[in-house]
Amino acid sequence: MTIPDLQETRVTTLAWAYGRFNDLLARLCVLVAGAGVAFAVFALAASAAERVLIGISFAVLNDLPPQLVPWIVFPMMGVLLRHGQHVTVDFLPAFLTGRRAHMLELLIGLLVAVASLVFLAGGMDALAFFRMLNQRSETGLNFPLWWIYAAFPTGFALLFWFAVEKSLCAALALAGAETPLRIIRGRAT
Repeated sequence: MTIPDLQETRVTTLAWAYGRFNDLLARLCVLVAGAGVAFAVFALAASAAERVLIGISFAVLNDLPPQLVPWIVFPMMGVLLRHGQHVTVDFLPAFLTGRRAHMLELLIGLLVAVASLVFLAGGMDALAFFRMLNQRSETGLNFPLWWIYAAFPTGFALLFWFAVEKSLCAALALAGAETPLRIIRGRAT
């Protein structure tokens, strides 16, 4: 085995391990978002049932579901990017094939990574500001409001992480590695 072959093997092994870890991370993000949606539906249904049965409802059942929306939306951005389910305008991909399509994917991955770092920095500043305010919720559950805003930097950190994977896939494809998505996700593409 030559040095370039050994380096390619290490890179593809690293890419495979990175992809497997991202499979678990994506499942965790979907689980968190699904739990948030399930709780919101349950809480609103329970609130409606309480109003019908006893005439009043607890504030936490009405107020908490909208407060959970950031924890449903922001962590899912990276998962949607990873699975190609994000909002796109597919003008150029219709005309590009082969190497140029992979170059476009690499450019998109790098741009998303850089943009997500900018938003991550802004989110961390905003989170520090809300922590400094030390506001607390006024629902039945008393918790710091910055917990809600922590979803913003968390979501952009995850978006960066998945954008790096997208860039790695495109770079491996440009380098001529065997179908990067097959290597990373362990299945045929």
